[in-house]
Amino acid sequence: MNALDHVVVVMFENRSFDNLLGRLYEPGEVASFEGVIGKDLSNPIPAWVGEGAEKGIVPYGIAGDMNTPSPDPGEELPHVNTQLFGILDEANRGKLFPESSYNTPEAGSRPTMSGLLTDYAGMLTGELGRPPVYDEYAQMMAGYTPEQMPVLSAIARRVRC
Repeated sequence: MNALDHVVVVMFENRSFDNLLGRLYEPGEVASFEGVIGKDLSNPIPAWVGEGAEKGIVPYGIAGDMNTPSPDPGEELPHVNTQLFGILDEANRGKLFPESSYNTPEAGSRPTMSGLLTDYAGMLTGELGRPPVYDEYAQMMAGYTPEQMPVLSAIARRVRC
């Protein structure tokens, strides 16, 4: 009991490691760290969104503010299935809580992470009552810099393995 002075619990909802700390180190700075800098990361834009779909993809970028993405992406199983496997049953498009299925992949399918924008655009369609425009759905592919996350970045640098 005397070995610890403080316990710090840092919790963030709907944020991935890449989103929060993907830019923590420059390439090669820490051999065991595989971040996002210097990688060609993107997600395909679903053709049904209309505006901006002709761009084909949204590249991974830097968050515009500390509330990116807003609103938060879906957390429930149908949303996660879409995010991981890129499957969005047409009947579930624009539904915050899908009613007809769970956007379930076929047995043995491997996740491609190709559905982040598909799910977010589908969810935004339900939130907004219309298909979203590029700037509304593209924010899903953004992460924070260490300067935007100074406390979390300092903690992460201090406890690296």
